[in-house]
Amino acid sequence: MIGDGFMNFISFLANFNQQDHSKITAVKTKFNQELNPLLLFPLFKQIGQDITFYGPIDFSVGANISLADNIIVDLDVDFKDYASISIGKNTFIGPNVTFNTLIEDPKSNIACAPIKIENDVKIGGHVTIQAGVTIHEHAVIGAGSVVTSDVPAFSFFAGNPAKKISSSTRHSS
Repeated sequence: MIGDGFMNFISFLANFNQQDHSKITAVKTKFNQELNPLLLFPLFKQIGQDITFYGPIDFSVGANISLADNIIVDLDVDFKDYASISIGKNTFIGPNVTFNTLIEDPKSNIACAPIKIENDVKIGGHVTIQAGVTIHEHAVIGAGSVVTSDVPAFSFFAGNPAKKISSSTRHSS
């Protein structure tokens, strides 16, 4: 039996009209040509100060994305933002990172879940962060990892699925 959350998500997609899609596509195209964060203000929930984009990005809705201050986003980052994606201040996001809020299980009672990245997090290239995950402050995610569960503060996770490699009790510069 298909869960109610999944059916609600299907309803959302059905109501997401062509005009919405055209507006998002136009903004993404212009942004990816100019890499100017100001172009994202009309679509994103929040954009802080000193956001740097080094290349094109992709997003599904835009209105569910919140970026705090002083964030670096490398090229080809994909925000599948059917639920909220919140990125804390002083965060680095490497190239080809995917934030996937979709729960790809039709038996689940929910179809998507938020992703939260706290302050001072470093995410290596080619990382996938799955729905419902929180990465706590000062954590580091190794390149190529698939993050399927919460990451504690001050820890280093890597692998597929990502596992704790090490941790510290304080931030080192």
